[in-house]
Amino acid sequence: AMARWEDEPGLWPMHFVGLLAQGRFAGPAGLNYALGVGNGRGPVLAEVQVGHDANDDKAVVASLGASPEAYPGLEAHVSCYAEQIPTQSLADTSWRERDVAAAASYVHRDVELRGEWSRLDHRNDTFARRYKTTGWYVLAAYRVAVGKTHVKPFLMVEQVDAASGESFLGNPGNEKAVSAGVRWDATRFVALKADVRSSQVGSAAREAAVRAQLAVNF
Repeated sequence: AMARWEDEPGLWPMHFVGLLAQGRFAGPAGLNYALGVGNGRGPVLAEVQVGHDANDDKAVVASLGASPEAYPGLEAHVSCYAEQIPTQSLADTSWRERDVAAAASYVHRDVELRGEWSRLDHRNDTFARRYKTTGWYVLAAYRVAVGKTHVKPFLMVEQVDAASGESFLGNPGNEKAVSAGVRWDATRFVALKADVRSSQVGSAAREAAVRAQLAVNF
């Protein structure tokens, strides 16, 4: 749910058109960094600003991570995003956005563990009100050899706690979901994945969906 594109609609800013510089520090800690400046959100949630920015306040994104040599497969990073959301007219209220995220993963041999937490902090400057939306997920998977191929059963739990009454996000409901499935690496070039996702949005009834995906590597 945290990775949905803006027009699905997703709540987090998933597109960033601009310049990004990244690098890595020497040393066993594997410290790495990134800093970017570019176009931020549009006046409405589903709009992605590509060739221009509706206001003079560029969005800024930064991250700091580590992948220590002493723990192969372990990675962790924190990141932040800041901008002033443009308004549709002079009569509209002004929104300031400050987002933070923290993620960690451990992928080593047959084990895969991933997790992420993020918070959107939107402040309505006109009425001096703040809205905080948080989301998180945890994913666990284990690869099992089957003949000359591998299958990877996985389980993911996720949740979004949306701020109540925020007009820019469209006043979305909270979402809770559990997904269970399996990935089959048929060859080094082809993978198949299928899962069942059970989710509930707001006070609506819980729904289940069966999904399948084919990935081809060239």
